[in-house]
Amino acid sequence: MDTIMMKRVLLVITICFCVSYSTAQETINDDSKFSLGIHHPMSIGDNFIKNAYNGILGLDVAYKAHEAESFVLKAGLGVDYFNYNFLDEADGNAIILKPRIIGEFKINSMPALKPYAILGYSFFNSKIDLESGLNTFDPMIAPNATVKTDYNGINYGVGVLYDISTKVFINLYLDFISLNVKDEVPDISYNKNVQTLNIGLGINL
Repeated sequence: MDTIMMKRVLLVITICFCVSYSTAQETINDDSKFSLGIHHPMSIGDNFIKNAYNGILGLDVAYKAHEAESFVLKAGLGVDYFNYNFLDEADGNAIILKPRIIGEFKINSMPALKPYAILGYSFFNSKIDLESGLNTFDPMIAPNATVKTDYNGINYGVGVLYDISTKVFINLYLDFISLNVKDEVPDISYNKNVQTLNIGLGINL
């Protein structure tokens, strides 16, 4: 199954599940502490992620730690999965783990609309398998080698939730990561800045 078809299948399954769950739970009060969502991470900007990877699937988990009259404080974790596509002779992927704090704001005149801000830390891990006969133009990387990288850095962003019902919501957010690259990698914006536009659906558990 190709990447585009897999995304479509996952989206259809998620929508059907969310609608079914929402219908079954509509009579329950909205006192949920946990939320679970999936999204499609779309790389934007001029950076190595945008030019070398395709965003496949992302997962968001959040716990409502504190609620006040005008805002909600949450602890969350985001996970993004990317497929490497820069070289045809190589196969690989990347995973970004994003533990974070989320500040969600209440709008009394539009209670279904919930803007929020994100602040956290990110861990970027990638693995690329090179095929035999591939000329990488790098004497330190041999054919049939496996190249692994692991970086980390500050994560921040802004977004908005829109409640379809008391249990199901649409999630749209911009995510920014500033990675601490290692000495052998040029310390420039292209190599250390990651930006994604994320669109998805979630459920209050």
